[in-house]
Amino acid sequence: MSVLSLLVSITCWLSRAQNGVPPMPADVLPVTITPSGLKYCVLKAGPPGECPKPGDLMVV
Repeated sequence: MSVLSLLVSITCWLSRAQNGVPPMPADVLPVTITPSGLKYCVLKAGPPGECPKPGDLMVV
């Protein structure tokens, strides 16, 4: 591992720790990977009922 990649790894870890971004739990399945490499999963499903449609505004 080069020094640069080590520094980048440490910097990313520190920024996550400072911003309070929790890591993705290891036991949550399924993990979906988009063509661009983004990984995501549903941590907690929303309530049953109407879902947002394309063009609806959402607050996250």
